[in-house]
Amino acid sequence: MNFGKGMFLWKLIYCENGNPQAIAEAAHSAGLSHVLLKIANWSYPYNVSADIPAIVSALKIKGISVWGWHYIALENPTGEGAIAVNLVDKFGLDGYCIDAESESKNKPIQTATFMNYLSRYMRVPIALSSYRYPRLHPEISWKTFLYGCNYVMPQVYWMKANNPGEQLRACYNEYNSLQLKLGMLPLPMIPTGSAFYE
Repeated sequence: MNFGKGMFLWKLIYCENGNPQAIAEAAHSAGLSHVLLKIANWSYPYNVSADIPAIVSALKIKGISVWGWHYIALENPTGEGAIAVNLVDKFGLDGYCIDAESESKNKPIQTATFMNYLSRYMRVPIALSSYRYPRLHPEISWKTFLYGCNYVMPQVYWMKANNPGEQLRACYNEYNSLQLKLGMLPLPMIPTGSAFYE
């Protein structure tokens, strides 16, 4: 898959007032090749008040690839896997991105259950969006996540900093080193920067 510039969208009703055509036009005008829509939080659908099918259709008409992203907690790993597969299929998405943060720490069995479910039923590419420096978060089951993914999309946010290039290089090197230590070739990296205020 050819990735250029992309964007994660969180609360769709606040993006161009939720208007599918306006969202697609803004994305096209910005030169985006892909957009990731938040589709689930834990084991529940997200953005239920937005017209996701129309947004997906409008973006695809503009030639923009549409992925779904999902903030997981692994409290119910099978349920979280099931909602992910169901929504990706329902909306005809091109890919699926796992957002694994603090709630995913210290849950190796749950991580394995979740990733096993995805490996059986998910029919699109899978990406992992997580911390920029994996060595600082050993509680994440990196091996289990990474072996089940096709891409990494680390969160290289640079707010309150003046060295985004240095942070990106460090992130890239850490992910590559980690994967080589795990005996795998490094996955293609699509880093995520910040387009919001903190």
